Amino acid sequence: NRLKEKKTFTNVGPTLLIVNPFTRIEGVYNDEVLEHFIEKQEREPPETRQCIDEPHLYDLVLIAIKELLKPNSKNQALVISGESGAGKTEAAKNCMECITHYFTKLAGGSKSDSNDIPLERKILNCNPILEAFGNAKTVRNDNSSRFGKYVKIKLAPATNVITGAEITAYLLEKSRISELTIKERNYHVFYFLLSCGDDKLLSELHLCNDPKKDKYLNTGSGQIMTVPTINDKELFDELKSCFESTGFTQEEILTIFKVVAAVLLLGNVNMDVKNDKLVIEPKMTFEHICTLIDVDSTKLATVLSRKPPMFGTKEYGGLYTPKLIKSYKDALAKELYNRLFFWIITKLNNKLDSSHESECKYIGLLDIFGFECFDKNSLEQLCINYTNEQLQQLYIKDIFESDKAEFRREGLESKVHLLDATYKDNKDIIRLIKVFFDRSKDVKADVQIYDVVAAFDKEIESKKDKAFSKVKENKFLLNRIKKDIFVIEHTAKNVEYSIDNFVEKNKDETKAGVIDTLLDSGNLIIQMIFTNTTTEEEKKAEHERILEERVKPDVNKIKMRYLGTKFKRQMSQLKTELKLCDHHYIRCLKPNEEKKALLFFPNFVFNQIQYLGVLATIQVRKTGFPIRRYYKDFVENFKLVTNLGEKGNDELLYYQESSKKIIDELTKDQNIANIEDLCLYGKNKIYMKQNFSSLLEIAKGEKLKSKINRMKIMK
Repeated sequence: NRLKEKKTFTNVGPTLLIVNPFTRIEGVYNDEVLEHFIEKQEREPPETRQCIDEPHLYDLVLIAIKELLKPNSKNQALVISGESGAGKTEAAKNCMECITHYFTKLAGGSKSDSNDIPLERKILNCNPILEAFGNAKTVRNDNSSRFGKYVKIKLAPATNVITGAEITAYLLEKSRISELTIKERNYHVFYFLLSCGDDKLLSELHLCNDPKKDKYLNTGSGQIMTVPTINDKELFDELKSCFESTGFTQEEILTIFKVVAAVLLLGNVNMDVKNDKLVIEPKMTFEHICTLIDVDSTKLATVLSRKPPMFGTKEYGGLYTPKLIKSYKDALAKELYNRLFFWIITKLNNKLDSSHESECKYIGLLDIFGFECFDKNSLEQLCINYTNEQLQQLYIKDIFESDKAEFRREGLESKVHLLDATYKDNKDIIRLIKVFFDRSKDVKADVQIYDVVAAFDKEIESKKDKAFSKVKENKFLLNRIKKDIFVIEHTAKNVEYSIDNFVEKNKDETKAGVIDTLLDSGNLIIQMIFTNTTTEEEKKAEHERILEERVKPDVNKIKMRYLGTKFKRQMSQLKTELKLCDHHYIRCLKPNEEKKALLFFPNFVFNQIQYLGVLATIQVRKTGFPIRRYYKDFVENFKLVTNLGEKGNDELLYYQESSKKIIDELTKDQNIANIEDLCLYGKNKIYMKQNFSSLLEIAKGEKLKSKINRMKIMK
């Protein structure tokens, strides 16, 4: 009903739910609405409200801002999650618009650099860049983020002026470069570039304006070339403008497009072996690729196709098989794109952040992937679902701790222990996945994943392994059920993971010879892209470190080559970061799978609520004292059941005593042995079990019915 009334926001405790309406609703996000909520918070500070009568994204963001501005406050974090197509990207953009608008107004205007581009505008202009390179059209969503990000907007401690921003990105979906499914597109930037309308630029990049001719965009499996909701030409112009406004030079912008073009062209090159010789077709396309990234074509062909020299020699070995050569070529394309993406983020951080983190307060914005369970799941889904297990643990603990804090504020310190039974941790499943990541890095072939899974089963059953000494329930087991599948019983639901290409994805490394070739590029910017540096001095130092590591390998660095290990470390760092903040949760929901406007399927939405942990938080409260009423509200609801007397000078005391009188009246015939197990009296609120609240409502109905009958008799 709320969606039909075009109300897309709902509060569940401290969590804001946003339903994607799949249509533009006027008057939801604009400056006028934002000013309304700013003024409302001035009139009604959040701590004085008895309820949230007007849930809205702006309201939640402004609550976080108000908390940040309090003396000695913690940093704040807005945590946005939801499955693909639920509206996370739009929610994140609207959060950022709200934050920059508020602090611009607070500062009395925008802080500009020498080019008169406000810093707040530069921060907002990062979004189109990140979306161009990190988003794609999928079956579920026309603008799906294929990575997670955490953006910190930093404030000067003395003035509360925005001084910069810092972006951290997680797990870009590299496999999309060479592997597309039906009715999907590759990353937006490819289509933007091909639709740029600049014939001179396309000629320089050796591209044509027809994406159907590029094999990475058209694998022959029903890929989509255009999207009605996306204007590729307009968005290319916006992308260039955003690059310029955030401080990229024309040479850097051109080099970025050269790398994008090189990635596209690699998909059009076929490398085969005939009569023990490497055959490249079309040869000219391969030469164009090498020209774009400024490397020696003979050297690049050699490192892609031949076995590396034996130790102590310079001669390359024999040719790889055509299948292996293709995999190395595709790996190069994926690595080129991946390194370009993260270098762009490094450049943005360099341009936007002149502050020192220890001196600044910040408000963080986490836009992270939701729980995923597809027909075929692999290492990427395991990483994503591991993230969700970590965030679920944080989320549930937050709700639990917030309940305990409320009990203490309400003078119920002695009753806090009653909440302990409601807290269910998922630490065992997190521990299992961590150990799985550690062990799978030593596996040489996909089929050996079976051995890892089988070892889990035995160790959990015998409890010999310390990692599983506290595992008490079978639901945390990993079970092998098919020859190419293993199952993890996640908090949300069971997920089947395929072992196909699992080991190759986990290695997540490019041949040393390929890296060396690109580090020797004649283009300094290409060298910096591959070392993820922004100055020549940094590039030289990083290059020397790479060479030194080859001579004296660091065991810990070798471990970090594995995607699972890298991702586990990233999530540990993120969780540490989030623990330093107060959290504000935003859960985005899709009302239907067909992306139809204002169409709501309850069961479909219920599943998402379950995956996102909202249901678990409701259960936490439900098993505690979920019915919480301010004394005044409670009395207003039940005042007709008994005579309460006159209100004195102390209004709170009157409502406290009246509430107790009402409960005594409604329970005197109920034979309740220990009412404290069902009802608690705080300073400002009354706390009740669900069944006790229902009992009071029934008793109220009977009392009122009896009163009415007596009145009828008297008449």
